[in-house]
Amino acid sequence: KYEIKDSPFYYTKVAAALGLKTVDLLEENVIITPELIEKYDYKLEKINGKHYEGTVCKLVNGGSFKIRSKPYDSMK
Repeated sequence: KYEIKDSPFYYTKVAAALGLKTVDLLEENVIITPELIEKYDYKLEKINGKHYEGTVCKLVNGGSFKIRSKPYDSMK
């Protein structure tokens, strides 16, 4: 089960308490639009000098989905 941001068990809080690194948060509290999907699907190739594989979008209802990077997939 995913925890919400206000929970003491939200992954960033647990990771910080344990001294663990987490993946970069690209954006928070955004409305998913066709333009945002296009940005993560086609336009973003690297983050912090590393190849960008994709983005997991967590929904307020607890669900999630991943937007795979087409440039990353084309390197395989």
